[in-house]
Order: sequence, then structure tokens, then C-alpha cells
Amino acid sequence: RLRPFDDDAVAEATKIPRYGAAFTEAFARPAGTVTARFGDELRYRFEGEDLGVQEVQGLFIRAADPGSQVYAANGGTVIWSRENGIYGSTVILDHGLGITTRYSHLRAIAVAEGATVRRGDIIGFSGDSGLVPYPMTYFELRLQGQPVDPEEWCDAGSFYRRFTAKIDEARKKQGLPVDHGLDFAFKAEDKK
Repeated sequence: RLRPFDDDAVAEATKIPRYGAAFTEAFARPAGTVTARFGDELRYRFEGEDLGVQEVQGLFIRAADPGSQVYAANGGTVIWSRENGIYGSTVILDHGLGITTRYSHLRAIAVAEGATVRRGDIIGFSGDSGLVPYPMTYFELRLQGQPVDPEEWCDAGSFYRRFTAKIDEARKKQGLPVDHGLDFAFKAEDKK
């Protein structure tokens, strides 16, 4: 019951692109062991009572060490740097072109809203804030406010082949020019 409320706040914050492309390469997945992937089903239970099943909209990544540094997956602007209900301490980056990433369940946040970050900058520290069973980072990538499989955005060739078309389609729906301007970011072999 709480997740839809918290997700609605994030969807509202991420649905309107604010900036041009702030990245020059594929996205980097946060470090750690992936324990649940996009599309997996998670069953929530409390004191033996089944609370329901939800589909994972990102990646659950177990931290190697609690308090491990969490890095920006790509360049962007911090549009959210605060609590997010069951997701706990959360940072959301706007990477431009309607692409955002969310990092939740952080022990501590290291960036302020409005800050500009580069790929690899420290944005927080893995933790167990919110509703989680172990120290982790929840990593989510959204396109025009809709969750998409983040692992598909972390490979340069896959990103270019699969998603420039999706970005173009989303821009058409918003009445924006379809020239996504990403050709500068990829080597010739990535486009194959």
C-alpha cells in the first residue's frame, strides 16, 4: 500500500525532462551483488502475514560493505535528495532527455538538490534506510517517468542500438525534435 504512494511522488518528479543530454557514455551499475532484477516478483511479508507481491522496477544490489560509496551512474543534475517513504534516503539524478536514475535505501546522502554530478561522483552511501532486510542500494532507471530495465542501459552497444529509438519515440510524443544528439557519445563499434 505504501509503495504506490512513494512511486507516485517519484513518477511526478521524473516525468518531465529538464535538461539536454548530460552524459557521454553508457550508464554504470552500482557496485555489489544483484539480488533482484527488473521484472522479478517480490513477496512482502510481515509477522507471517502476506502483504502482497510487487514487480521489481529496478535492481536490488546488496552492498559489499554497509556504508559503501554509491556513485553516479552518469552525469546529471540532482533533482531529489531526501527521504522517499519506504525507499528511505533517496537520490534522483536527471541525466537529460527524460532519463533519470534513482538510488534508494542509502545510509547517508552526499549531494544536495540542484548539484551537478559527473559519472563516478559519490552521491551517497549504501545502507538500510526505509523498508529493506539488509544493507543495499535500490537502483532504478526511468525514461519519461516510466521504469525501464537499467541493465540494458549499462552496455554502450545495447544502449545505442535499443534505446536511441525509444528516446526518439518519447520525444515525438512530447512534440520535441527527434534529434537526440547522442551520436557524439558513442564510438563507431558501439553503433553496430
